[in-house]
Amino acid sequence: MHDKKTTQVTDPGGLETAPDSSNGHPAPLVEPPTRKRADAELRLWHRLQNRQLGGFRFHRHLMIPPYQVDFACLGRQLIVEIADERCLDQARNRYLQAAGYTTLRFRAGDIADRTDKVIDAVLAALRRTRGRVIV
Repeated sequence: MHDKKTTQVTDPGGLETAPDSSNGHPAPLVEPPTRKRADAELRLWHRLQNRQLGGFRFHRHLMIPPYQVDFACLGRQLIVEIADERCLDQARNRYLQAAGYTTLRFRAGDIADRTDKVIDAVLAALRRTRGRVIV
């Protein structure tokens, strides 16, 4: 029997509370699709591809019918996504969770500005996801 999986919006390092430099308040998790998102996706993919991260294999733009995810490690049932309007799709989130996936989401700005922290969070999740819940 599979343990119930969760959706974690960011890493345990607190990236979700990074202040927006313009007003000192936390930046929203969901960002509109922009060139910044595309750049962040490429930056993250360069760190995940070819088993560079702990020997774990990631797929890019993987279909988990009927949904497409940014990155997935099937061996650990871990999805890594760049936060956008899909975060708000509760049916999608419930479906992926019911299918046994744990989802990590990061803002494009955090991927661009704190790549090493994001990669550390993904690696930590990979090491503890198999049959376990991330809180």
